[in-house]
Amino acid sequence: MRFQSSLSPQQENFQQKIGRLELASRFRESPVQPGFRSINPGRVFVGEHRRANSRKQIITKSIWTLDAKLAHTCHQIAGRDNMRLLIAAAIALSSSATVGDQSMFVYSGMCNASAVAFISDDHFVVANDEDNILRVYTQRNRDPISSLDLGAFIDTDNSGRESDIEGATRVGNRIYWISSHGTNKNGKARPERRRIFATDIVPDSNGLSIRPVGNPYAGLIDDLVSETNLDAWKILSGGKTRPPKLGGLNIEGLATSPTGGLLIGLRSPVPMGYAAIIELQNPDDVISGKTPRFSRTRFLNLGDDIGIRAMDQGEKPGSFIIVSGPVSGNPGAFQLLQWDIQMESIKPIKLDFGSLSPEAIVRVPGEAGRLHIVSDDGTRKVGGAKCEDLPEPEKRTFRTIEVRISE
Repeated sequence: MRFQSSLSPQQENFQQKIGRLELASRFRESPVQPGFRSINPGRVFVGEHRRANSRKQIITKSIWTLDAKLAHTCHQIAGRDNMRLLIAAAIALSSSATVGDQSMFVYSGMCNASAVAFISDDHFVVANDEDNILRVYTQRNRDPISSLDLGAFIDTDNSGRESDIEGATRVGNRIYWISSHGTNKNGKARPERRRIFATDIVPDSNGLSIRPVGNPYAGLIDDLVSETNLDAWKILSGGKTRPPKLGGLNIEGLATSPTGGLLIGLRSPVPMGYAAIIELQNPDDVISGKTPRFSRTRFLNLGDDIGIRAMDQGEKPGSFIIVSGPVSGNPGAFQLLQWDIQMESIKPIKLDFGSLSPEAIVRVPGEAGRLHIVSDDGTRKVGGAKCEDLPEPEKRTFRTIEVRISE
């Protein structure tokens, strides 16, 4: 196993350019570029050179874009020959994606919906992070039409506890699932939460259903920590024993990479304020017991104490839709984002989630630009009680919205 460099060619070029500049302000270190001190740290920088004389003023600008988010404070430095260098973080990238119509629907059978994938144009499967059961639904049909209890398949430690499934992504007719890999709320190790596994889509009496395939992979943390690469160690060191709500390791996003691997999005930790995405290149191999291969870790500047809560591929090649949200368990502002993996840019998508707690997102097949967003309604009050505490399964519900976006 080996990691590639944590710097993309754009970042390496950027580092070389910035390395020639003498900055005279208080900057803090960026985890993306160890040893380099950046502003705030923003990911869009504008360098402006001004030279004034008695006849005219010459202004040249250079703009270097990484995975930019927001504007930040300007810093000025005086140079010789009256050259003034202005380093500023620019405004958020232009032409943000927008949301069109949206609709809500309520499904029954569980409250803590946590991962979703479509198995046909009008059927989807949902995981519940409070049990090990996958439930299949028909679009806009309240009750599940089938279910698959994964207890015997993924409970390799015979603990009897839930695996805390948090992410799903479809590759062909195979769906990969990932657990949180975190501790419990008290920081106690929960080995049953360290799982990557797969299900295949198969015909059944209802049309299509799913069945387990291969063997669950439980070695992600150990395999990452065994790497000498600094990125993995920064993300995982210390996070293995802290509760997720206090910044401990917590995986919530999963998407298919452009090369067919898995992009694993972390809700936490967020080292130096950066959300992290780990790429597993060969998921088919690892569920067959073979050695995993990892690509470079990517870091996204989503804001202070903000991690990845859900993700899926976008319409365009190399485009991804991300739901970002607070690391802590406190209510916070969720945001829908469009991330370009090649340009390493982020654009906000304007959407008010209202009282939803978005936990999973997936594109609706056959409908360009349409997203299916699932809410974890476990703590939502139903008749004065938390939804997850209701004894009757038929009274347990979760909400979804479908929105149409223009990328």
